[in-house]
Amino acid sequence: MHRLGLVVRRALGHRLLVVAASATALFAVTVLAALGGYTASVTGEGLRATLAGATWNGAGTRITTSVAARDIPAEQRKVTAAVAKVYGRVPVAMSLSARGDSYAVPGQEHSAHPQLTAFATYSGIEGHARLTGGRWPAATTGRTMEAAVPVTAARAMRLHTGQVVTLHSRVGGPPVSVRITGQFTPDRADDYFWGGDRLVTTGVERLGYTTFGPLVVPPATFTTRFTASVTARWLVLPAVREIRSGQLADVAARARALPTTLGSGYAVKSSVADLLTQVDRALLVSRSTLLIPALQLVVLAVYTLMLVARLLAEHRRLEVTLMRARGASTRQIAALAVGEGLLLGLPAAVAAPFLAPLLVRAAMATPLLGAPGLRLDLAPTPLTWAIAVAGALMCVVAITLPPLRGIRRTYVATMAARGRGERRAMLQRAGADLALVVLAALAVWQLAHYGGPVTATAAGAGIDPLIVAGPALALLAGGVVILRLVPVASRAGERATTRGRGLAPALGTRQVSRRPLRTAGPALLLVMTVAVGVLSVVTGVTWRQSQIDQADFQAGTDLRIGAPSDQGSPATPGQGGRYARLPGVTAVSPVLRDTASTGSTDVALLAADAGTLGGLLRTRAGLPPGATWQAMSARLASTGTGTRLTAVPVPGRPTRLSAGLRFGPSADGDPVAVSLVVSDALHTTYEIDAGTVPADGATHTKVIDLSALAGRDGVLSYPLAFRGLRFTYVRSQDAPSSRLAVTSLRPGTAKGFGPAVRRPAGTHWSGQITLSAGVGSPIGFGSGGLMTARLPTTIDPTTPTPQVAGSIALRTGSAAAGHAVPRPGPIPAIVTRDLAARAHVTTGGRLDLTENGVDQPVTVAGIVAALPSTTPGAPAVLVDWTDLGDEALANGLSVPPPTEWWLATRGTAAARVLGAHPSWAGTTVDRAALRHRLRDAPLGGALQGALILGFGAALVFAAIGFAVNTAVSARERAGEFAILRALGVRGRQVLGLVAVEQAFLVGMGLAGGLLLGIVVARLVVPHVVLTVSATAPYPPAQVILRWPVVLAMLAAIVVLLTAVLLLLVRSLRRGGPGQTLRLGEDS
Repeated sequence: MHRLGLVVRRALGHRLLVVAASATALFAVTVLAALGGYTASVTGEGLRATLAGATWNGAGTRITTSVAARDIPAEQRKVTAAVAKVYGRVPVAMSLSARGDSYAVPGQEHSAHPQLTAFATYSGIEGHARLTGGRWPAATTGRTMEAAVPVTAARAMRLHTGQVVTLHSRVGGPPVSVRITGQFTPDRADDYFWGGDRLVTTGVERLGYTTFGPLVVPPATFTTRFTASVTARWLVLPAVREIRSGQLADVAARARALPTTLGSGYAVKSSVADLLTQVDRALLVSRSTLLIPALQLVVLAVYTLMLVARLLAEHRRLEVTLMRARGASTRQIAALAVGEGLLLGLPAAVAAPFLAPLLVRAAMATPLLGAPGLRLDLAPTPLTWAIAVAGALMCVVAITLPPLRGIRRTYVATMAARGRGERRAMLQRAGADLALVVLAALAVWQLAHYGGPVTATAAGAGIDPLIVAGPALALLAGGVVILRLVPVASRAGERATTRGRGLAPALGTRQVSRRPLRTAGPALLLVMTVAVGVLSVVTGVTWRQSQIDQADFQAGTDLRIGAPSDQGSPATPGQGGRYARLPGVTAVSPVLRDTASTGSTDVALLAADAGTLGGLLRTRAGLPPGATWQAMSARLASTGTGTRLTAVPVPGRPTRLSAGLRFGPSADGDPVAVSLVVSDALHTTYEIDAGTVPADGATHTKVIDLSALAGRDGVLSYPLAFRGLRFTYVRSQDAPSSRLAVTSLRPGTAKGFGPAVRRPAGTHWSGQITLSAGVGSPIGFGSGGLMTARLPTTIDPTTPTPQVAGSIALRTGSAAAGHAVPRPGPIPAIVTRDLAARAHVTTGGRLDLTENGVDQPVTVAGIVAALPSTTPGAPAVLVDWTDLGDEALANGLSVPPPTEWWLATRGTAAARVLGAHPSWAGTTVDRAALRHRLRDAPLGGALQGALILGFGAALVFAAIGFAVNTAVSARERAGEFAILRALGVRGRQVLGLVAVEQAFLVGMGLAGGLLLGIVVARLVVPHVVLTVSATAPYPPAQVILRWPVVLAMLAAIVVLLTAVLLLLVRSLRRGGPGQTLRLGEDS
């Protein structure tokens, strides 16, 4: 107790320094606890947000097997047990469905190629679909089963509620009698319950046969009535948001082992293991990345404490030597130092866990850290308590060590050292600063080499402590190196000022030169503070810009819309016009996204309108230096060497077309099925079914309702153009040559039809027929009408009644060149660097692509690193939409419909309208919304928040160090200042002397910190800025140095330090020189 009282009395004797040390320790531990709590909370929130957003495709599992219907209950128990083993206590939604063999649609039992239906059962369907009429079926024991059917399927099969039908099996089973008890529609087509089964969500499935249905019966009916083998399917959707971070790896491992658990008779399709593994790694990378600013803060906190403790120790150095002279042992003096360290450091361990949440809440209230919808749990946790205790012990050590240094000095040695000052810091004397530079260089090199703080080892992914400490080591090493410049700069300043007449500058630089270590301590702290600030600003700005760049590349354009395919949506001819009418839309292009191949390499194929592409793409990622997408898209339009097709313009805005068609003569009288090929203002080409034309040689007028082509809510894009025909017919061996003619084509409205359109001058018709065996033959053309085609008599002798398919298109130029069957011509393409390297081609070279079994050569018009909206690093190719369609049409193929639509917009009104009409779009990628989502993702923004917290703390540490150093220096030199004033030096000159000293300190800190921060940012930031899933971003992050922000930060630091200096200057004016001299220099 006596020793405790001595420690307290001794501390009270130096209130300023003791309070500063205690406040520094409390603030340091509080910030560390706040940073730890923030990290844990934001990563936990990020985990929940990421998993809560997981869809069926990412988190669902599909299990299928072939089993006898009666064995389904036993299989259900087996699968349920296996799934429970995987997920444990995690809630799981699980559904069972089964589908039996196919039956012919009523009335088509004797057809060679009938439309089909099938029986199915869904456990719990009542909770995922709603009845539009009738009731759900019940299990029956009679001969007639009860079933419900989707509304769309009932309409297609002409079934109604209450109807009893008899269905005939396609595999030889007995006929079954079914009563339709109700019709239903799914609540949500994307519900996990349906597992993407389009038969039930749309009512139709078109594969080799067209199947309508299904006919849904109760599980009991299904297991008793269908004894043959059926396909059972379990859909499993776990509540992955309930999985805690420590469970991710284990659940992923068990999910990956599920196929082995079930056995070879089951097919398991799931991505949940990959999802959980990716999230687990993202958490590991996020936490390890957050350690980077935490370690920087630890270095600053320890250094600030050691600086304050060193100043306190130097202030007490004479006291300690007097104690030794009066008989105090080294052990007793060390015990006092340890006791004082415990007195100042341990209270922080108790208070910090309760102060840390307040600090985080205050920071979250600012626009810099506040994120919409982010809710953090900031109550004290075992983690924050552990950090607080560890931080407090660190503070105790930092406070205790400086007083122990030089504890054995004699009184004479102490006074000598105090007079001349130490010339070099301990690290410099030991040469450890150079070793620190080497260690920091190694850590930064490893960070650049591995691309992040997480490295793969034999035991799995782990945090490399050297890499994590790299930025902190780089800041410390850079600061120590800058310390070597302090004596050089002070001597240079001394030589410069001694030539002048001013007293204050000369004395000020002389004082700094005489005692450089006193200046070096706070200078290093200020250097590191400024460097941390620069690093924080650069990292924050770079991270935000990286998220914007990633969003722009992933979206490609302002709005990317997947073409809808469900009933009740705009049809292909009406989609472009509907999107063009959305508010704020400035450009629209149809886009085909498909997979092609070259050799054994799969290639992502994009086809877009080259004329509008330059104004659609919103990213420069992937382009060569100096290139633009406007210039690249112009190459697609200007270097084409493929087929040149044109069209017959259809004037006005017709709602109907009247086509005069003639076919014949034919010996067997088989008709021809004709489709008109029409394009619109957006260069979308589609086929209009004109029905069949008898082979009687007479003209038959076909009236086509154009308004119906657009589909529900669709809008046609005028003007339209007639591009040609596609037709099919059956011809026999001895059939004579036939003629197919379009005698007239007249646009009209409900009021009547206008004049017939005419073929433009300088054009000619070209076409070919293709037999069922793939043999092609050119079509000849004659005069008369809009188009008259002489169909060739060449047939395949091996096929007695070949199916003939023909295609006719309008070409530019003269027909004098002949009528050879066209071959696919090369079209210009922009290819990725990876594809060019694999195919060994350069600009101007030729590349042979195969798309859906059709060869399409391309000429390389340009090479880019990546194409927007495709997977970075994967082979991809971009061609002109019109060129690709022309080649297909010219070679007798159907022009593929667009799979996407790309829109350039002003504002967000178009996205809001699409959101209000979900049937208008299949999927929508909104560039603005994607920017916000990436920017506000908790896992992605955690680093930015930690950096801002760290910089705020660093600023406080710098202010404390600066204030304490200045105050102690002024108190120690009070006698010196009094002598100067007694000798006639004015008070203003004394204050100027202090200002010069502190200006030197601030100048060295700002200049050195700015330089150090820029260098470390260039080395480190590209490797710590990641995606929201903690992977390397594309486009790669580019370091951005916003000088206005950096200069504003520096100005704020100067203002803060100036305010501290002014407060100390006021204290120097109190008291006269006589009073100070009477007190004595060492009083």
